[in-house]
Amino acid sequence: MPLKNLLLMTLFFLSGLTGLVYQVIWSQQFSLIFGSTEVAVAAVLAAYMGGLALGAYLMGRLIHRVKRPVIWYALFELLLAIIALSMSGLIDAGGHVFTWFIGTQEMTSVNQLHAPIYVLGAFAVLIIPTALMGATLPLLSKYVITSDRTVGSGIGFLYATNTLGACLGALLAAFWLIPDFGLQHSIYVAVGINVFIFFLGIVFFQTQSSESPDSTRPFNIELQHRWMLGIMFVSGVVSFSHEVMWTRLLSHLLGGSVYAFGVMLFMFLLGIGLGAIIGFKLTQANNKMLGFTCLQVGIAAMFFISFTFADQLTALPINQDFGSLVFVFSAMLLGALTLLPGALLIGATFPLATQICTRNFKQAPAISARIYAWNTTGAICGALLCGFVLLSQFGFADTARILTILSLFAGCFVAYKSHQSGITKAILGLLIVLLAVLPIQEPLRVLSHSPLGVKQQTADIDFLAVGQSATVIMLNKNNEKRLLTNGLPESSVQAPGDRISKYHLAWWLSKLPVMSRPQTQDALIIGLGAGLTLQAVPHTVRRVDVVELEEEVIHANQSVASWRREDPLADPRLHLHHNDARNALRNSQQQFDVVISQPSHPWTAGASNLYTREFFALVESRLNQSGVFVQWIGLRYVDQHLLRSLLATLNAEFRHVELYQPLSQGGLLFMASNEPLNISEDTFNRSQDLSEWRLLGVNSWLELMLSRRLNASQSRSFSDGAELSTDQHNVMKIRSPKVISRSLPKTEFDRLFADDDWRLDDFEPSQTLSAVNRLIKEGQMIRLNAMIERMQNSELKQLSMSMMQYVFVDKQQAKATLLNSLSSSNHALTAGQFLMAKEPVLSLRNPTLVALIETDQLTSLVLENWRLLRLQKWTAVKPHDEQLGQIPADHVLYDMAKILRINWRLQSREHDYLQQALAFTDELLSARQSLHLLETRAKLALELENQEVLVAVMYDFKRIANQSGPLNSSAQKTLRALLERLKYMQNNGSNFALESLRRLNQSFRSS
Repeated sequence: MPLKNLLLMTLFFLSGLTGLVYQVIWSQQFSLIFGSTEVAVAAVLAAYMGGLALGAYLMGRLIHRVKRPVIWYALFELLLAIIALSMSGLIDAGGHVFTWFIGTQEMTSVNQLHAPIYVLGAFAVLIIPTALMGATLPLLSKYVITSDRTVGSGIGFLYATNTLGACLGALLAAFWLIPDFGLQHSIYVAVGINVFIFFLGIVFFQTQSSESPDSTRPFNIELQHRWMLGIMFVSGVVSFSHEVMWTRLLSHLLGGSVYAFGVMLFMFLLGIGLGAIIGFKLTQANNKMLGFTCLQVGIAAMFFISFTFADQLTALPINQDFGSLVFVFSAMLLGALTLLPGALLIGATFPLATQICTRNFKQAPAISARIYAWNTTGAICGALLCGFVLLSQFGFADTARILTILSLFAGCFVAYKSHQSGITKAILGLLIVLLAVLPIQEPLRVLSHSPLGVKQQTADIDFLAVGQSATVIMLNKNNEKRLLTNGLPESSVQAPGDRISKYHLAWWLSKLPVMSRPQTQDALIIGLGAGLTLQAVPHTVRRVDVVELEEEVIHANQSVASWRREDPLADPRLHLHHNDARNALRNSQQQFDVVISQPSHPWTAGASNLYTREFFALVESRLNQSGVFVQWIGLRYVDQHLLRSLLATLNAEFRHVELYQPLSQGGLLFMASNEPLNISEDTFNRSQDLSEWRLLGVNSWLELMLSRRLNASQSRSFSDGAELSTDQHNVMKIRSPKVISRSLPKTEFDRLFADDDWRLDDFEPSQTLSAVNRLIKEGQMIRLNAMIERMQNSELKQLSMSMMQYVFVDKQQAKATLLNSLSSSNHALTAGQFLMAKEPVLSLRNPTLVALIETDQLTSLVLENWRLLRLQKWTAVKPHDEQLGQIPADHVLYDMAKILRINWRLQSREHDYLQQALAFTDELLSARQSLHLLETRAKLALELENQEVLVAVMYDFKRIANQSGPLNSSAQKTLRALLERLKYMQNNGSNFALESLRRLNQSFRSS
């Protein structure tokens, strides 16, 4: 290859690289305006590809007038660079026009009527730069193609070079440019490359020209085999449909991060680029039509075989360290097995089709432009068809069938038009018929695979739908309906007999902001999930708006409406919108008292844009003056850097930001407002939701406050100087998928906030010991130890340390210390009450403890009723129930008194009393796991003959056995009683019992 041609190929390689970088960045910028709905994404893609097709088509009509194609190419690169510098402003301006055009007072759902507006808006902004890109291939082909023999090789090398450049651009954009430079600065890098191309083109090719302009009018060019344009259109439909389908499928294995998308795009483009080289080799063949037919059959075969064996991909070791080199290799392996083989053959079609259609090499640039335009138009139609129709209407299996038949039909048509042998046509026709009737299974193992490391989430599938932005599955597992989107766990619909505290975080999301602002009237929830947060909205709220990105999530919830305890979608206060949250907020003026944001996975396309400063500013503008914003995130998805970044970003838009860790478990709630967020003890005590708060494990203001890890001043201090997450540099989107395998452990989290934690000396002594007792129940040894170490009151410090050591370190030594303190400590009574709660028998045998207890009427009351209960004098406890019920919730003996109240009710066997006892038991279980309390819940279920609670308890026993080993003899006896009762109900015609036994048998077998 001449040196000049090698240089030109290098420049065109760089053009492909910058073109892909622009596509990725502009698509992300448009998603901030139009949202992340499939309608918006597809519209932007259609506008981008449409510009490429238009540019190629127009240049094909004008190429005969061009004398110095390389100079024009260099000028186009310079013009592209100049326009690219202004694109961010143009996109933003287009967003304002879009909001002005479709904006409403109240939120609305996105609909198909918006698609033309999206396409026109994106096309108006993208038309010039994308047309310039599309015009470059026919321009350079005029320079490279100098004879009939160089038609295939010239087009093939140009197409391959440009595509391989785009291939590298996909990796650079995902793994280097956007993570390190952000969107706008990545554009500057691409602009610099365009300018570099311009200078080299001008310097080295200023004296070069093709032969004199061709006088042949392009309208009169006679394409050989004009029908080939239609075949290339179909090829474009098939190729982009496969890309959409496989990108959706592989996201179940690789996750929906920018890194996964970058690798998948890289492998697809790599196949097309290498395939173009294969294609120019085929142009030398004698029977080019047979070669083209074989390509179409090969495309059908490669993708169909890949799909047939898709479920086997779940057996491959896929590294979960997203963004790492090992992950890249894992993803490339998947791409090589699925996308690459078919893409190789797709890439070979373009140079071969150009050679077939070209009679005279002088017409090759115009002909290649037309073929490119038809193929690109087909790609647009394929992306839209697959995204909006095929997958959602037919599913993955039938979509694969349809695409395979299309490729075979294209091959059959070529065979027919080129008068190939009857055997060839008969075989192809037979294959089409066979595929039409052949049963093809959905790849359920892939669809139920979680990219977070669960190979296959085995369970009955109660709901499966391929939506326009996600595949939604509802699994029936362990007595709950687990909602998955693209394999990622979203939430669960709890069984009617289950405890609400098992998913306390979803309830806190609604309860906490209303506790801070009791006057709340209008609330917005971003993300429907399984509807638990919606279900938890206090009844004092007048109106609730919910925005859900994927419509099939709504349908999944509707499918289980009759199964759940109550259907949140039937709430008359509900206004449900199918839309992207940013799009919905941006294009309406509706104001709220509370906005709750609960996207589950912060790296995915629909969620990542909800963690930036610009989004928080948008939320702030839609809140009333004292409005509250609540953001959820899992500890699994953050490290210290991300935690500080998220707090800093919130503090940049809100004056008051607090951090909560409900019940010291694995989820974090960020509460933000421009007014102070202080929740006073009086506010808590006057709340109309106290009964539900108790079922969530919070019995007092103190217990609620122990879940607050940072107040407003502490959060500002902790996040001071941290990197802000912005639309231009989305830290959460870039970093969160990388930290999943090395996220912030709970122990490290506790150490991180040790200096900012509550100072126990600031409480009254009784509250201090209540706080110690509460953290002991939550199992928070590391956090509690750090708090005790900072105490100044030595006597209180010693007592607190002994209480902690009794549970976590050395029971006997701590007990001896506590017993010694009974005669000398100012807090002897509390020490005695603690020992009494832990070892009631000791309270009857230790003389010092007995004497101490007799000095306090309340403690004596509890001990006396415990003694009566031990003697099975249940009726004697009942008269003292009111006094036992008056023991404060943060008292050391509260749980013991509650258990007394539960047990006499259990023995009474009266329905109303049993229902009260069940509520009391659920309250205690919400704060701590106890096998004994679960046995009590089981006995209550048996007495009430409540099948739903009965089944729920059996699954709780299974969960404890999985975590802690075999159950003790008492729990096993209770479990057998539950099974016998369930079998009895089955024999008496209970369909619920029959189905529950089947699922229990299946579940216990799998354990």
